[in-house]
Amino acid sequence: MKLLVVNPNTSDAMTEGIRETIDLVRMPGVEVEIAGVDFGPEALESFYDYTLAGFALCRYLENKKEQYDGVMIACFGDPGLYAVKEICQCPVLGIAETSMAVASASYTHLRAHATDSHLACSLLLEKN
Repeated sequence: MKLLVVNPNTSDAMTEGIRETIDLVRMPGVEVEIAGVDFGPEALESFYDYTLAGFALCRYLENKKEQYDGVMIACFGDPGLYAVKEICQCPVLGIAETSMAVASASYTHLRAHATDSHLACSLLLEKN
């Protein structure tokens, strides 16, 4: 099995941090490629940044999509998630969508709060 974990921004430090995290949980027999896109914003802080990052992801995957058995977008905003799902034949996960799906199975309330100046989001989870 070959998986791709892709950083949708151009920060090499972030890509390396993702690599270090994946190395902690990597399963034997599963090949995991860690990659970053080759253009776009270094940090995703606006809708414009997310749009560019989504396009960068699609461009990155356009000629590589058949190489993977699964793709994970390693950004909590899931930029380009649905566009990438459209162009890939394999399962595509965004860490935000996946986190919320897992949380909804264990918690009774999921509340998102965003500030006016940023797309920052904090989740408040409540159990019964």
